[in-house]
Amino acid sequence: MSRCGVGLRRALAATSVGLATAALVVVPGSTSHAAGPYWFQCAGPLADGKNVAVTVSLSSKELTLGERLEVSWRLGEAQSPLKVPNHQDERFDKGAHLAVTGRVEAHGLWTGEGTIDATGTRLVDAARIRDNAPLEFGTVDTGRVAVTAPGGGYITVGSLILDLAPVESTYNDTFVSEGEFALAYNGTWTRENDSSPYGSEFHHDKDVSQVDVEGDSSEFTFVGTGVDLMSDLASDMGKVELKVDDFEQPVETKTEDLYQSSTLTRKVKQIFPAAANLPYGKYRLKVTNKTAEKYARVDAFRVHAGTANNLVASPYRTVCKPVEATPKIPIKVKDPGSTPTPGPTGGPSPTATTTPPVTTPTPPVTPPVAPPAPEAPRSSRDTTSPWGSHSSVVVSGTESPRPTATATATVTARPQVRVTPKGGAETGEGHHE
Repeated sequence: MSRCGVGLRRALAATSVGLATAALVVVPGSTSHAAGPYWFQCAGPLADGKNVAVTVSLSSKELTLGERLEVSWRLGEAQSPLKVPNHQDERFDKGAHLAVTGRVEAHGLWTGEGTIDATGTRLVDAARIRDNAPLEFGTVDTGRVAVTAPGGGYITVGSLILDLAPVESTYNDTFVSEGEFALAYNGTWTRENDSSPYGSEFHHDKDVSQVDVEGDSSEFTFVGTGVDLMSDLASDMGKVELKVDDFEQPVETKTEDLYQSSTLTRKVKQIFPAAANLPYGKYRLKVTNKTAEKYARVDAFRVHAGTANNLVASPYRTVCKPVEATPKIPIKVKDPGSTPTPGPTGGPSPTATTTPPVTTPTPPVTPPVAPPAPEAPRSSRDTTSPWGSHSSVVVSGTESPRPTATATATVTARPQVRVTPKGGAETGEGHHE
């Protein structure tokens, strides 16, 4: 078994943030400038076609050079149409990660124009998905983006991108392609249907694909952090190679011997791990028969997701866009260091000295945000406001606790920031919508 570098380009840019229904997060001492609400139309498996109200808030519209700009998004609570369409599917038995990106376009504030992504990820537990209530979205925050030159510019509101990644999901040997998930067979594979159980077990969905030609293979494309092969142990089987790559370089390669004595009953639904603990992303598992005149069998594939993001599309990719053109949000940056320098009497007019731009300011320690005034508790199943009443919660880590209807804890952390210049790497929106 060998393990190579796992594509550092895919490493997560920063700490993920938890999502909860919330008041907008504002840095103490700054003034929140809300834009909107705007009406967004959502399209994708998590949406039912209804419009949603979205508010975008800026920490300030007038910044001092070196001050940091914060952009927060909030989805209208009672207006949310975001639900899991197949909420009873066994793929959600262990819950799922909901990843959200709110995108704005920055003009004239940085070197080159580009996009600023507010991102967040939270774990939605299985019970919450089974409720068949709207998904909790809450506030998504960019953290702090430093402005390094005085002048003027503006922000334009872009789109919202949502993905849902089940913690553990199984794909049968004959599944239909979904999003980035796909399966191809190379060679002389055939399918066998179960006429009776093996011992007390059937294959997954009562079928299995098999081949007895050395070198024939299958390729499973998936999105997640790990993958297993579900196969058999039997006397007519030999060795198989399991090779995982990220479409640029190998990630994990191992060989499994699936032979067992003919004195034993054929075992089905056996799990053979192929790769684990990968950076969340798109990968390919290649299963190759390595023994002539012995079978390799593919029953199903089990995918793991320890977290999620919107850099690659899940089968639940949903994109929300403004129904109408949104206005420009002006931003002004002033130079605090412009002070007159005395000159000789009768000489030329004094010139201004400018404090050099602060390009890499040290992030201040952000104190906890004060919770809003208490509200009367409401049931999380309240049909008028299905999320109940919550305080602002922004937590670090890939998994955040499910907020209760009376949550009051307020913890802040520095969320993920991505500034992508035009012409740079795509963030998953363009060709996946």
